[in-house]
Amino acid sequence: MAASEEEEPSRQHLVEYRRILECEGPTAAVAYARQPRAAEVHPAMYAQVLAGALTDCGAELVSAEMVAEGLRMWRELRVTLNDPRVDYNVANALFGSWSLRSRASSSFDAWEVGHAELREARTTYLRIMSDAGARAELRVQAAVNLANSYDELGRTVEAVDMYDRALAISPRFGMALGNRGMALMRLARTTRTHRAALWREAYWNLHDALESDEDVLRFGGLGARDRFAKELTRWESAPTDRRSGTRVFPDAFGRWCEANKLFLHFSQRCATARSRDPLYFESFHEPIDVVPTHSSSLPPMFGAFNVLKQEYVTARLLTWLSLVDGREARSMGRYGRGVSYIDTLDHANHDVQTGLGKQAFQCGVNLLDKIGSTLDLYLGMQRPKQYFIDWWKLNKNKAPESLHNTVKSELDARNVGILALCDLTEDLVDSGRYFDLEQLRHAATHRTVVVHSEVEGSITMRLRDNVVRVGAHQFERLLLDQLTVARSALSYLVQAIDLREARRAATSAGAGTPLVAIPAKRLRN
Repeated sequence: MAASEEEEPSRQHLVEYRRILECEGPTAAVAYARQPRAAEVHPAMYAQVLAGALTDCGAELVSAEMVAEGLRMWRELRVTLNDPRVDYNVANALFGSWSLRSRASSSFDAWEVGHAELREARTTYLRIMSDAGARAELRVQAAVNLANSYDELGRTVEAVDMYDRALAISPRFGMALGNRGMALMRLARTTRTHRAALWREAYWNLHDALESDEDVLRFGGLGARDRFAKELTRWESAPTDRRSGTRVFPDAFGRWCEANKLFLHFSQRCATARSRDPLYFESFHEPIDVVPTHSSSLPPMFGAFNVLKQEYVTARLLTWLSLVDGREARSMGRYGRGVSYIDTLDHANHDVQTGLGKQAFQCGVNLLDKIGSTLDLYLGMQRPKQYFIDWWKLNKNKAPESLHNTVKSELDARNVGILALCDLTEDLVDSGRYFDLEQLRHAATHRTVVVHSEVEGSITMRLRDNVVRVGAHQFERLLLDQLTVARSALSYLVQAIDLREARRAATSAGAGTPLVAIPAKRLRN
């Protein structure tokens, strides 16, 4: 809660509110916060205590009206108070409003109605956690709440990454540790032979969270502590092998992938040179009397998914080659010798490495649209042309926010992989986390993109120009962002397929066609 404690009466008002909340519960705490005489003590403190009470206690009491009132108050306070803590509370109220709506209906119905509010909350959390001038405690709380907002929508991969960001700020923060452990347990369901490694890691996260008991109680309350303790009872005894850190790869490319979390492997501690990208789904179930209409006897999704992985690992390699320095960079430089360029006197980069970066970018961001087309193929929606950003929509021109009936049926069946893929598109629209990525993708497809060294200051990307100029540092960030998004999307696609196929297996007499992972060496000529 944002609060100025410069004056003793206002400090006493806040302390008394917290005492009543702890001893008498949320209803009594809200009643105390509403007492008008407190406004005479210190108006600013009164408004913040009341707004905080409405937001926090309203969520606990499952009162959407209280949370909405708290949100209105925080928005008004933001106009007069230039304080990141007020922004943080606005985001909390927005997220709380969405969470209450999701309890009252399905997660997608809540998302469909309130995704703009959820996006605003996430954007605010991200800004606070990236603000070096904000207090560390506030930054870590913003990172954890951002992770929670991903986790509630099935975006477990990004949730774990955000919990890691929180732990990078405060390594013993109990809520980050505990929530990360629970997210890893959910992620382990789709990691097959690597499941044990994720469960081991989850155990120690939960164990360490309870070691930070005071921290958990302060930020998560008794409910969080009890929830973490209950999850720990799944283990009869502690895992004997507590591995720390990550595997050190012998090659520079492997170390770069590990450092940027770009393997299609979600147990970084057991990734090896021979098992870096083991992501795949398990099987398909089709009626045995179905006659294949294609040359192969296997479903076409098998080949489609192979191509998606192929293009991801290709984009990843090209990105590494475009960013590598030292001997590898000098080696690539010789392939560009003899090419003459006009000196435009603006520090533009036209070397081979920059060209590889542009190709990597095109490959990576176009992969998202191919994932959208693959979803169309898998779900049988039979649309001739599909983009990832609106793959879940019925008709983006006639009904821009209408949900396709096939997608709705999967969401009604609680397919969290589909829900995660729907929500991921929100990061690509206006004010979303990856909006610049989506905009540069359009520019790179239809216009000319020039990357500049920033020796004379930063380059501001202007996407509406015919020649789009982008600074080298921003372009590097966007290259990594497009791989991060594609990695997450591939993971959620696999999860969506596994959940749907498990449901089909339980209700269909069709035979399951297991996927056999073919080693790359067997595909060579």
